[in-house]
Amino acid sequence: MNWKGGRIFNTQGYVLIMNPRHPFATRDGYVRLHRFVWETHNKACLLPCGAVHHINGIKKDNRIENLQAMMKYQHDSLESKIDMSNRKCFICNSNKTQMIKGKYPKWYNYKGGFLCHRCYKKTSRTYRAARLLLT
Repeated sequence: MNWKGGRIFNTQGYVLIMNPRHPFATRDGYVRLHRFVWETHNKACLLPCGAVHHINGIKKDNRIENLQAMMKYQHDSLESKIDMSNRKCFICNSNKTQMIKGKYPKWYNYKGGFLCHRCYKKTSRTYRAARLLLT
């Protein structure tokens, strides 16, 4: 059986739990566990412009002392400052990628690793073409 108590992992590494009544649940009825833990502990519902940050960077560590609420723009700014010097592309094995607005390199999560911008464009183009053929 594949039942894991209503917990699954998404492609970005976050833990999701089944809670179809949550305002930010996906179409399948899942919500990110870290968001749910923070909202339950603080007895508040975050707005769509809010985000919950994992302080130690481990997405599976959903202890309340590891969670910090902030605005999405603050979270995006914080995440863009993470050291990316040791990243390599899953497909081409390159450690270089395109700079976005001349500020930071753009990496994409892929199968537990990363894709550079060029490989991401190639794979997403192939994926879109395959979807068009199937429909």
